[in-house]
Amino acid sequence: MIADAMGAGLPVVARNLPAYKTIYSGAPALYLLENDEDFYMRIVTLLNIPEFRYKMGLANRIYAIFRGGMFHKKY
Repeated sequence: MIADAMGAGLPVVARNLPAYKTIYSGAPALYLLENDEDFYMRIVTLLNIPEFRYKMGLANRIYAIFRGGMFHKKY
């Protein structure tokens, strides 16, 4: 789900899970948050500032394209 959102050019707000840190390290607009207040505040910020949301989404899209092998690896 995270890789799909990043590939679609969206910023991602998610819970801070160790697997996410490992898999998506270096993602420019992956906000891994610990508590509900930070989680909600990041979502509100992204909703209220369209230019910021667009720039962060675009950064994630570029990250997904250049790291595409990671997302499309055949095992």
